[in-house]
Amino acid sequence: MAATFENLINLTETSLAIQRLLIAPFPTAWTPARIDLASLPTGFSDLGAVVEDSPSFSVTRSKFQLDAGIPAIRQFEAVIGLEGSFEVALHSTSWRKIQFALGNLTSTASATIVTTIASVTNQNVITLATTSGSLPVGRQFVIATNTPGFDSADAVETRVGSVASNGLTYALAPTPVHTPTAGQYVGIYDSVCQFVGTTCLKQYVLLAVADFIDGSQAIHQFFKVTPGDEFTLEIRPSENMRVPLSFNALGVSQSVPPLTNQQLVIARLCYFPSLTGEPC
Repeated sequence: MAATFENLINLTETSLAIQRLLIAPFPTAWTPARIDLASLPTGFSDLGAVVEDSPSFSVTRSKFQLDAGIPAIRQFEAVIGLEGSFEVALHSTSWRKIQFALGNLTSTASATIVTTIASVTNQNVITLATTSGSLPVGRQFVIATNTPGFDSADAVETRVGSVASNGLTYALAPTPVHTPTAGQYVGIYDSVCQFVGTTCLKQYVLLAVADFIDGSQAIHQFFKVTPGDEFTLEIRPSENMRVPLSFNALGVSQSVPPLTNQQLVIARLCYFPSLTGEPC
């Protein structure tokens, strides 16, 4: 006889994951499908490394409650309100991420093109199409697939580690998160200024993607969100800078099987089972 105190777990339902946040302007459509971070859904940007214990999705349901009888006993309930929020912190010092916390204006660096990438040796060694005195050792620069992409939320920024004697081959330090590709543009900018305030309030679409170590994947889709009510940015010598993001989920009308009529919802949770995971 199995005893309850053994509390046996189902190993198919037990795994670990880290959640990553993808963001896009509202409205950006997404059809539920497994996501590969190397090939993002159209229109979405990857906000990068998260503080691993920071993602939190909360829902508050308000209900009408009717108690009747003697003694009064709960006999009826109906949902009359729903609030949802998603919070996460990013390991980042980037203005590209802070713009989503501010949620008012799309930031621009007014970056100028320097040259293009002629060839790629490996993830941290590239050869430029032309010699560029604008990129001395230590210079921070941005790599993008096109010039408007210099301001993209997930454009790759790195620095010049060293320059070969030919003046064309550059070692990058630190190594970019993604390997550059031939034909991409290299740009530089001098400054970015962001304003806190204005009456603007931008709306976004979020995909919170979690890959579990057993090969399964869970995705939380937030159809429409706005920045949260509070924003606190702390720069301290005791830890790396972190960008806290908080979003309030707004309702949208969706078809919700097996119901036959449209419903107001704030999110959709999608699960994709393991395809290639192997038991140890």
